[in-house]
Amino acid sequence: MAIENSKLDMDATNMLENLRTIRHALHIGLESYGEIERLTDVFSLYKDAAQDLPDHMRPIHPTGSNDTIGVFSAALRTLELFDPTDK
Repeated sequence: MAIENSKLDMDATNMLENLRTIRHALHIGLESYGEIERLTDVFSLYKDAAQDLPDHMRPIHPTGSNDTIGVFSAALRTLELFDPTDK
């Protein structure tokens, strides 16, 4: 019995660490996505103001999709279901 409990504790600890790692990666991705959005907006402002910026300086959107924020949100929400410490 003690061996089984020990294994469960190690598995739970490992799962929690994995959840933290995944959350951290999702937060980095979300922050990066926000930065791309900011740079794209600034580039558009300069272009609209007739500033001479070459097209190769235009930020390239990493997903090219308008539902990226929803995907990040759904992933983070789903992770919350697996966290036994979250009440």
